[in-house]
Parts: sequence; structure tokens; C-alpha cells
Amino acid sequence: MNLIELGQLTEEETRNYLETIIWPNGPVCP
Repeated sequence: MNLIELGQLTEEETRNYLETIIWPNGPVCP
């Protein structure tokens, strides 16, 4: 995904995208 595509996402889509990058297996408690 490039910067232009990121700019077209809604807030919820952006949050979901970032969560998949940070937590590939879903958010978990340590």
C-alpha cells in the first residue's frame, strides 16, 4: 500500500490496516 492509497482510507479502515501491521495475529494482552 502506498501513501496515496492510505490517504483514501476511512478512519476505521486505517485503524484496521495498522492493527494488522502491528498485531498480525490480532491484538493480544501481554
